[in-house]
Amino acid sequence: MPFGWRSPKRAASAPRAGDPADAERLRYWWRQERATLLAALAAVPPAARDEPLADDSWSPAGLAAHRLFWEAEERAALEEYLGGAVPSLLNFPTGRIDAANAAAVASLGERRLAALL
Repeated sequence: MPFGWRSPKRAASAPRAGDPADAERLRYWWRQERATLLAALAAVPPAARDEPLADDSWSPAGLAAHRLFWEAEERAALEEYLGGAVPSLLNFPTGRIDAANAAAVASLGERRLAALL
């Protein structure tokens, strides 16, 4: 089930502000995703962290910039969801995803990996 989506049958049981079960489950998921990212980045040799992985591809630092951009969006979506609203991220225009990814890497990707983290 996509994040934040509720079936029509469950629309009446929309999330309640401050629901402890939802809040804890979502915080756990978010922490696990972040720990996985940090573990993967820690495994990259320091000399390779800022070098593209292949021709015309992102470096590990670029990948981190990409994830950090979306992590901020996810955090806002979690707050909206826990506040009882449908997260606006669910309505992010799919036609803008590539441009958003490019902008994230352009704005953060010039930083060295250590500075990003």
